[in-house]
Amino acid sequence: MSHYQKKIAHVMKAKKHIKIDSFDALVNAINELRAYYGQGRYFEIKVYEQTRSSAQNMALHAWCRDVASVFLEEGIDKREFFKEGYFRMWNEHDIKEDIWRPVQKAECGTTSTTELTRSEVDAVFNIINLKISDMGLHIPFIDRDAF
Repeated sequence: MSHYQKKIAHVMKAKKHIKIDSFDALVNAINELRAYYGQGRYFEIKVYEQTRSSAQNMALHAWCRDVASVFLEEGIDKREFFKEGYFRMWNEHDIKEDIWRPVQKAECGTTSTTELTRSEVDAVFNIINLKISDMGLHIPFIDRDAF
């Protein structure tokens, strides 16, 4: 029995998770699946959307800084965004925690930005951007290629 056949035999004894995130990984996975086929095994394939990129994460934080800066320049305090009786000036952390995260939770059902897919980042931004545009402001999300 070859080294490759021994490896396949060992893997076939237990459940196997195969991650395919490149063309080479796809080719390897196809070869492994061919080896499993017809040997009393079955396959379950789950397709995941990639989570947000590190560039999107940097863009998110840069955008939060930009929003806080514009809100400060425009004299927009939290009462104008949320409700009367709550006064505090904005900062990057507040934008992420008080605006981004609640919208993310409502829209995507998650609280950590590390769990967001790339399309979910866009969805959360678009919801918040609509509210900000109601105030006559536009703060673009930074092009992810900038990072």
